[in-house]
Amino acid sequence: MRRASGTVAGIVIGLMMAAMTVVAVVLTGGLSLRNPFRTETTYHDQSALLVKLRNVSRYEAANGQFQVLVDVQRKTKYVPSWLSGDHTTFVAEGDVNAVVDFSRLGKGAVTTSADGKSATITLPQPTLGQPHIDVDKTHVMSEDQGLVNRFSEALSGNSSHDQALYQAANRKLARAASQSELLSRSKANTTTMLTGLLQSLGYRSVHVTFANPGATA
Repeated sequence: MRRASGTVAGIVIGLMMAAMTVVAVVLTGGLSLRNPFRTETTYHDQSALLVKLRNVSRYEAANGQFQVLVDVQRKTKYVPSWLSGDHTTFVAEGDVNAVVDFSRLGKGAVTTSADGKSATITLPQPTLGQPHIDVDKTHVMSEDQGLVNRFSEALSGNSSHDQALYQAANRKLARAASQSELLSRSKANTTTMLTGLLQSLGYRSVHVTFANPGATA
């Protein structure tokens, strides 16, 4: 009976030591006893990307170079043209930028999928900037002036209608840009740029759209 009692006591002590060992391992991080059915929460925050796009502010998506011909004729009523009036042919060359304003992006402009693998960006429509005339490539092709106009220009030392010619050239350059494929090209260039940017950040699928004209992205 003493042997049996001793055996039982030894077993109990052994079990207690084993239990203490397991507890010690768990407390020191040597053994992980995680719940296999635990719930994990992953946050997909696209605000950093939105802020980055806003920091870009204005993206020059495309540039077009145009040449226009300005033909201006001024007459004085009841006075022959050889005496008063002028007829000028003016060749103007300049460039126009198409830009996308990222600073107008709203909160819902950038959306991402739950798995963080796809993203959709809604942008405002691109707009055309003011024409920039290249003075070195702009010149008067022909000019015919009446005597009064020649005398007036000789006294002043400046052509009396230079400003009017440049204003007319600006309007024609802006019209030429609006009738070209510059805006559609800017959309394609912006889409390509953003697709490459987001794919480098780990997004596999990128969809870029442009809001309806007049709407805010």
